[in-house]
Amino acid sequence: MTTLEQIIQAAMVADADLRLAALCVLQRKAHVTDTSDEIIQNEPYLTCRTLAQRLGVSPCTVWRWQPPSHDLGGRRRYRFSEVQAYLASDDFERRAAALRAERRNGFAAKRTDEQSQAKPDGTDECQQTAGPARCKKFRTTTSE
Repeated sequence: MTTLEQIIQAAMVADADLRLAALCVLQRKAHVTDTSDEIIQNEPYLTCRTLAQRLGVSPCTVWRWQPPSHDLGGRRRYRFSEVQAYLASDDFERRAAALRAERRNGFAAKRTDEQSQAKPDGTDECQQTAGPARCKKFRTTTSE
């Protein structure tokens, strides 16, 4: 039995709703997103800025999250339903945890760098200058 014969046979025994959904898929008016036969009608592609506005976050946050996207004409575009599914997934939870850890480690590394720049006797560069000087680190005037 050929594929076309299988399609015709399945269409003959399917109920009206499934036949209509299958016809939409075959006419490329909709597509199947997964094996549960969930049909998405023509959903528009969104820019990063538009998606960020809908989610109520910054476009930089959307970029950091790395949600699923489509490359259209060299530009990244998103489908809102795909992004919502990603935000509810375990993949996003792992990504968010990694971003939080990276941010924590980044702040800790910055503090460590600042501490390593202090002088061995416990004074910093501001306290070792003669007379009033403008402290680059704290932006305050200091004197001995």
